[in-house]
Amino acid sequence: MASRLQHAAAGNQSRSAPDDRTGSDRDKGITSLNGRCVPAGSGHKVRTQPCPAPCPMVCLNPGAVGGSNKDVRTKILYIMGSGRSGSTLLDTVLSDQPGMFGAGELCNLLSAMDVRHNYCACGRRSAECPLWLAVRAEWSRSAVTDVAREYPALQRRVERIRNYPRHRGSTSESFTERYLELTRALFAAIANVSGATTIVDSSKGPVRALALSRMHDVDLRVIHLVRDVRGVAYSTGKRFASDPKGGIMSALNGKSSTRTAANWMLVNAVANRVRARLGERATLVRYEDFVTRPAQILRRLSEFSEVDFAATAEKLERGRGFKAGHTIEGNRLRMHDRIELRPDIRWREHMSKTKQSLLPLLTAPVAWGYGYHPR
Repeated sequence: MASRLQHAAAGNQSRSAPDDRTGSDRDKGITSLNGRCVPAGSGHKVRTQPCPAPCPMVCLNPGAVGGSNKDVRTKILYIMGSGRSGSTLLDTVLSDQPGMFGAGELCNLLSAMDVRHNYCACGRRSAECPLWLAVRAEWSRSAVTDVAREYPALQRRVERIRNYPRHRGSTSESFTERYLELTRALFAAIANVSGATTIVDSSKGPVRALALSRMHDVDLRVIHLVRDVRGVAYSTGKRFASDPKGGIMSALNGKSSTRTAANWMLVNAVANRVRARLGERATLVRYEDFVTRPAQILRRLSEFSEVDFAATAEKLERGRGFKAGHTIEGNRLRMHDRIELRPDIRWREHMSKTKQSLLPLLTAPVAWGYGYHPR
């Protein structure tokens, strides 16, 4: 029998290996995750290499035996923009290769686990997902605090869009420094547990992006993702019945187009300012360009992020689908078994001509800068 466990690549099951666990661990269904024990049966899609030493247990992190990636500077690809702009899709595509971990809307991690009890993209409730349980345990251990009690309050004081003026200076308030300390510990926990060197965070909030730019010990790259306001308004205006396992925790009644347009303009106006402040660490991507010319956009993002997406571009050109691994929160498509890159332009057929002309006019100060004009 093989002396070490061969880890599975994306979507494959780990091969069998000798079970040297104690009887109590075996009875509880315990497996090893980066040197710590968590419930077995994860259904993980972590892209790993074989363990560097004999490992009789199911490890998600190839550094679980014989070290970790603590000495590697973590790269953060942060997707910024308004809701319904395709951030979950971009997150899934970018993280579909070795060394990458797609976290989804990481800003909602604690609320997803403790309040809404959302499902992780792996199919388990987020509070029952072995990977996120291990991340949270590592996070609390390294931060030496109960993150559930401290972090949400800090997020409210730092990440909300109305707090943008607080980040305009070069100095930080004490609570901002504490927020950065805990956020840094969260990214480190994800990197240590997953074995990834690059984390995709599609939280979208522009003020969060600006706050993260103060963490000088991580390599932050911000992708400002924009979508035609008419497509966003059409998406937010639809109604959905509750389908927790399908990624919809409660029924959605839809929002008015004018309310969506106002929020779209505010968020992207602030995002424009953040992108300007970050300079070469930020870039603009239009959803419409990404879904119609993905290979071209991925080449540009490769140069921008210094991450090679050539294999992903080739996969897209062949028409192959994707599967989200452990996206904690985001669009319902993260729960699909197969995610394909298809332009969603149904608003052109189903939205009234009046709205199609009016929405770009209402948002003209921002929309026209992206090339979104009335037709």
